[in-house]
Amino acid sequence: MRRFVEIMCVALSLMAVNIEDISKIRKTYYQALTHEKSILALHELGKQHQNSALGKAYYGTAKALQARESSWVPTKISLANEASELLNSAVELDNNSTEVRFLRLSFEAATPAMLNLNSHVNSDVNFLSNKLEKNHPLNYVIKAWVNTTDDITKNQKARIKARLLP
Repeated sequence: MRRFVEIMCVALSLMAVNIEDISKIRKTYYQALTHEKSILALHELGKQHQNSALGKAYYGTAKALQARESSWVPTKISLANEASELLNSAVELDNNSTEVRFLRLSFEAATPAMLNLNSHVNSDVNFLSNKLEKNHPLNYVIKAWVNTTDDITKNQKARIKARLLP
């Protein structure tokens, strides 16, 4: 039994993303939102850490950003499908992570309805409306997204903003 516990502790520690890595991933994510050249760097960082929910969510987000930048429709659709699978898998790994849920929300809300990749928008808005912490490292990104997106309702925006404001 003791050996099993030791093995599980090692396995869990390998699955975690350390704070330095997540800081680097977040910084690259911020850059990738506005600089196409940073998307590849985010892709590589997410891919390296896809054994964790957060790493997988950023890997999926990189795929989503690649889809956004692609000019060829079949590539856009393929990358969007990959992004959706990765983001949903990340939420399955850690459905209590506000960061993972926000990354999925920001992807799904902007996805055209005809692709049928936006089935979690309401549940993610509800989750963030109830669980988002005022001091979360992504709060300023979330606030900027909420203030600029037209992909969720005014009511949904207000509910998320209420969690962000002091």
